[in-house]
Amino acid sequence: MQTNPISYDQIRCNAAEQLFEASVTVHATEGARIYACSGPGDLLTPLETAADALRDAALNQYWKAPGLFSARTPLRSPARPTWRKRLIRALPGS
Repeated sequence: MQTNPISYDQIRCNAAEQLFEASVTVHATEGARIYACSGPGDLLTPLETAADALRDAALNQYWKAPGLFSARTPLRSPARPTWRKRLIRALPGS
């Protein structure tokens, strides 16, 4: 299991709550899941530290509450055509 690298433009600072927030994608054998995460920090916290805290929060959510995620992208089999290709093939004259 791994996470996508968190770019600094994805990290938002919630100054009122003193939190950093981001959507973090965790890739596992069953597909990718996107988690809305937050980590402690203020305006003086380095972004590298915030990114590490957000990554840890996403992995923690993956292990402790696997059913609570924002979105899921299933793995695609290269042998199965996508729904769009199947629809185009089904159209008359295709």
